[in-house]
Amino acid sequence: MQLPTLLKINGKQATDSILNLFLDTLWKESPDIQILIGKYIPDIFPLLSDEQMASLFPMIKNMISLKNKTVSAEWRIVLVMSIQYMPIDLVKGEILQYCLSKGSYTESVQNRVMCCQLFGAIATRFDGPTIVNTFLDKAITMCQDTEYTVRKCMAEQLLIICQAIGLAKAKETVAKELFELLEDETKEVKNAAFQTLVNLLDFFDHNYRKKQLLPYFLQWINSPPKDIYQIFVTHFGEFLWKLVNFTEEEDINNEETISAIATFFRDAANNSDPVLRQRSAYNFPAVLKTLGAKRYPVHLHNAYKSLCEDQDPQTRKKIAAGFHEVCMIIGKEKSVVFLKDLFIKLLQDTNEEVQKNLGEHMDIILAHFNVKKSAQIYKQILPYLIQYESNIKKNWRRLETFYGHFIHFPNYFTPQQLKDTCITMLRKQLKIGVIPVKKQTAKAIVFLIRNLASNSQQVEIFKSLIDEFAKSKSYWDRLTFLMLVPHVIDKFSRRFFKQIFFEHVIALAKDPVPNVRMKFCTILPLLKRVLKPPGDVELLALVKEHTSYLTLDSDVDVMEAAKEAQNQLRKIETEMNREHQLNKISPDDRNDKLKEEEENAWIEAEKEAEKSKKKKDKDSEIPPQPKNGTKNGTTKPPKKPAGKFERKPQNSKQSNNLLKKKQSVEKFEKRGRGRSNSNSKKTPTTSGITKK
Repeated sequence: MQLPTLLKINGKQATDSILNLFLDTLWKESPDIQILIGKYIPDIFPLLSDEQMASLFPMIKNMISLKNKTVSAEWRIVLVMSIQYMPIDLVKGEILQYCLSKGSYTESVQNRVMCCQLFGAIATRFDGPTIVNTFLDKAITMCQDTEYTVRKCMAEQLLIICQAIGLAKAKETVAKELFELLEDETKEVKNAAFQTLVNLLDFFDHNYRKKQLLPYFLQWINSPPKDIYQIFVTHFGEFLWKLVNFTEEEDINNEETISAIATFFRDAANNSDPVLRQRSAYNFPAVLKTLGAKRYPVHLHNAYKSLCEDQDPQTRKKIAAGFHEVCMIIGKEKSVVFLKDLFIKLLQDTNEEVQKNLGEHMDIILAHFNVKKSAQIYKQILPYLIQYESNIKKNWRRLETFYGHFIHFPNYFTPQQLKDTCITMLRKQLKIGVIPVKKQTAKAIVFLIRNLASNSQQVEIFKSLIDEFAKSKSYWDRLTFLMLVPHVIDKFSRRFFKQIFFEHVIALAKDPVPNVRMKFCTILPLLKRVLKPPGDVELLALVKEHTSYLTLDSDVDVMEAAKEAQNQLRKIETEMNREHQLNKISPDDRNDKLKEEEENAWIEAEKEAEKSKKKKDKDSEIPPQPKNGTKNGTTKPPKKPAGKFERKPQNSKQSNNLLKKKQSVEKFEKRGRGRSNSNSKKTPTTSGITKK
């Protein structure tokens, strides 16, 4: 139904006509029409004046008085919703009297329930003293009604009434009735009162919570009430956090109370009812925060481990959603000891909701394993991150979130791990991923390449990406290549971009596919900022030439994109000229200088490493030993090793004779070689030299 729209368009005259129609004929329409009007008429209340709203009250009372129970129930709701828009004088007078009359014991249960609802609605319009003087006593009386539905409804309205009358009056009058409702014999009333008490925890001051509410809390822990056990477990974390503060000196035996709290929580966490285990998983961070990290190993770890490995996927889903909070509470050292294996276990979970919740805060979780000697820890985690990526590969939103955390990976993984595993993973998605994933992947891969801190490796990877994407026959690949360009310009120096990327980017200005040329036009302003005169005059001219060429493109969309880029180029040029005239160094120039200095340091470090390697290799080489002797053809006897004694032959005289013979033979051979060499040198070409 478009009734509110019709009234907005046609104004007050149309509104009056429709209201008069309702007033005259609605009472004799069929019940279906009456119910339908009751469902939609609250939508027009914000459009009506005080006078028009006042005219509706008699009609609403008539509809409530009809014998059809369904129609009457629908219009009771209409009356409660109308209180917010009724004139305040009408509310204080006729409506309040009508409300009080419907709270009489002689009225039907439905009317008494409506009276309670009206008390809550009217409390939002009255100030505290007015409530006290008009209907507070009646509201308190209705908390003792013989029908549990009335008591339940009144318990639900006490929150609004307490907030309206103020803390002092609420503690004096309403709190006592609320505590009695908590002891009600009916489960529904107890649950409603307990929910109201939870909502009032922030309303009551610390001293009141400690003296009045804490005893109830400790009583429920030691003797869990069956009727409100489920709702108590549901709000256990909130109750515990707001009622108990063990950072201060308490009047109770802390360790005994802590043990009771931990026992209650462990029982709930191991309950056979999966709903209670789900609520325990949700409450765990609040329970841990209250008891403190130092009590986690003894009192809570086994319960948490059980919840992490729960067969119910909804329980594991809630554990995964709060896992990062547990890490932050217990700190890095304890996270490594107690949570690392549980995190690995959750990484292998195949439930989509668990994967989603765990992936949203994975950067925080990984950061809490970053302690001294953490390289081995992350080395252990890395294969499971690969498995996690494999598990979520069919959901592009999960992948997009996961790859968004890669900008933190240089803090955890070595450059070699980044290159061999993470960059390889990203390259695959850069090829086959959907556009949102490709955009996130392009950002992440450039960031990781920058953090390799090795110029040679950076150049190697970028050249392979250029070959794979910029020179690909697929226009999708060429578009993907252009996704990389803004991130390369952002993370690397202008010199690096011009040396490695510029020629391949500018070549796409003449791409045969219009979509690629149009995407190229969006890159032109970035190219303009990379180039600086006078050193880049030729490249600037090339950019200008291609821009002018594209403004005449046969494709209309490309032409429009090129004209837009041309306007941006003019603005950039004006800005750069102004900076040049003022001799002003822009932030971009300063950042570029820092990036270039960092790249120079990497290059120098690689050169030094190469020199050191060559020197080490040279020092470790064993000099080659001559096979047949030395340069003069003689064989030197081997030297005796220092500190060792050579064993003499048995017949020393015989060995001396052999040595003399050997020396005489060598002298003879040497004399013969000398003669032959002098004869061989007497040739015609060297006759002049030999004569001399």
